[in-house]
Amino acid sequence: MDKRELRKIVKKVKHDNQIFKQKSKLASLSNEIPTSLVGRGKQTKQLVRYLMSYEEGMVVPLVSVFGRSGSGKSSLVKFVCSNISDIEYCYVNFRKARTIFGCANLILGAMGHEPIQSAKGMNKAIDTIHDAIKHKMSESEKKLYVLILDEFDVIMYDRR
Repeated sequence: MDKRELRKIVKKVKHDNQIFKQKSKLASLSNEIPTSLVGRGKQTKQLVRYLMSYEEGMVVPLVSVFGRSGSGKSSLVKFVCSNISDIEYCYVNFRKARTIFGCANLILGAMGHEPIQSAKGMNKAIDTIHDAIKHKMSESEKKLYVLILDEFDVIMYDRR
């Protein structure tokens, strides 16, 4: 590779970067809720089917949405949950956590609670999350609470 080839690469990258002026909109750390989705009809129907099963008395305890990075997983779930009137939801991105306990505290923070000190233990953190969800639902007319845990694989790296 010579300087001329490098300049061509730089020029192409600059051109490509101009296509997405607001790259922050593409980041899963963004709290923005999309106003529409493109090309996700099948996944949207499946997710809605799982979530709405509560109407028949069955709550699906866990739904895993997987795919390549940047494929719209977070956007899909936030879009669906924000547009179904019966759903109260909380979105938490685990990317910032280093431990399972850190994940619990991220959940608490997203729910508007103070973090739990590690000396109080994981059981206290889980109980506090449980109580916070119950309290939120008792004050709400919503029928279903969805806790969206993004970057969930982070908990696999905690060796404790």
